[in-house]
Amino acid sequence: RDFLMALCRHKGFTKGDVDTGLIARDLEELTKAPEVEQLDRVLAAILLSNVCQHQSYANWRLWGHAERTATLVAPDQSSHTVRLRLDRDNSFIELDGPGEELLRLEHIEQTGQQITYTHDKRTSTTRFYLWERDGKKRVSLLRDGITTGFTQPDPLDRNDTEIAAGSAVTAPMSGTIVTVDVSPG
Repeated sequence: RDFLMALCRHKGFTKGDVDTGLIARDLEELTKAPEVEQLDRVLAAILLSNVCQHQSYANWRLWGHAERTATLVAPDQSSHTVRLRLDRDNSFIELDGPGEELLRLEHIEQTGQQITYTHDKRTSTTRFYLWERDGKKRVSLLRDGITTGFTQPDPLDRNDTEIAAGSAVTAPMSGTIVTVDVSPG
């Protein structure tokens, strides 16, 4: 289906400039994986982190906002780390650094296999499907006619963590790491 959509968007195809060599000539362009969009990363992080289900507990902190970091693996095996902050008005903000907002989603509501949100004063609904395979949580998003899938690496699986975090030391727990004792072997 993604191939057919890419074919329909092809410049020559939309102009009616079609011949029998079109697919062979532009096969690489027609079959390349679409770039992962920021909105898809944020929606996948929200759904895989299951934070929509626990919004009522988001503001229990006395000083500050509830934050969560999610690591996602896209279909092209690229790793994406998404930092989310749940504000007091139950809006999600993707963070890039101290004080830097990248994307803000408001009025988020998850109903069945749909997530509704407001972004840039426009309310949208995205269909999704959550499932588990090989012990890994996965989500497929259907937005604007395009399906994008993400996998959440298992933080306890050393291979997944190394792939997703670039061989970084990670801790699958909340709290503060005070010391890290590492020795060869």
